[in-house]
Amino acid sequence: MIISWGPQILNDSLYAFCGELRKVLIFSPDNNRQFVLRDEFFIEEKGSYRFHPVSPQMHVCLSNLGEDKRLTFLDEKGKIIKKTGDFPHTLNENEIKPDNEIFLSTISSSPNSEKIVLACINSDILEIYDRNVGLEKRIQGPLGIKLTINRESMGYGYIMRPDPQYFTYGNIVANKNEFWVTYQGIKVERGKPPTFQEQYTIQIFCFDWKGNPLRIIKPDCPVISFDVDWNRKILYAIKWEKDDYKIISYSLSTIL
Repeated sequence: MIISWGPQILNDSLYAFCGELRKVLIFSPDNNRQFVLRDEFFIEEKGSYRFHPVSPQMHVCLSNLGEDKRLTFLDEKGKIIKKTGDFPHTLNENEIKPDNEIFLSTISSSPNSEKIVLACINSDILEIYDRNVGLEKRIQGPLGIKLTINRESMGYGYIMRPDPQYFTYGNIVANKNEFWVTYQGIKVERGKPPTFQEQYTIQIFCFDWKGNPLRIIKPDCPVISFDVDWNRKILYAIKWEKDDYKIISYSLSTIL
């Protein structure tokens, strides 16, 4: 692997995805509680910036840049099953077609594999998909961002730059009843990049699978990433403190 993007746990297995190689490694613990490589495969999708294991038999990823479909469904060996979904609107979509570079998103799913949720990193959009039906609901808020996309030359190519530019939603976790997503809502000013701590959240937004807001959780420090032990009702989070990463935990007994 060159670099692992967003390692994820499914059942007792750890999935690591390298977008540069289009490669997935699957690890699981042995009797000594050490993770060992159990399987590996390449995804058939030409390029993707996000991969998520929905079940051992089915995976989903963002479709290749430039395609008009939002999601690609894969079998257990990375072969394409189907593609689905369109893109949120932009103010100049007749000039520049939206794709997964513009609406780069993190992905999670319900434990029964029926529902899939996407959280856009650069806009305040959440999308809920039914595995069989397709897009069920698209939610925008709390900022109501309306994007214009600019194509800017860079070396021998170009990049798509949204205007205005924001850091909004981050990683998602889900159970059968609800999903939680980190939220920053920081506007990026040209020439004034946000500090390291400003790029991370002190809020976690919680929704049910119909897209209804349930609550906002506010940890007492900026959270880089998080996960939830739903059975023991514990929130685990990674924070940056004194030039080092630390894992902290919060009891959710009064929330769940």
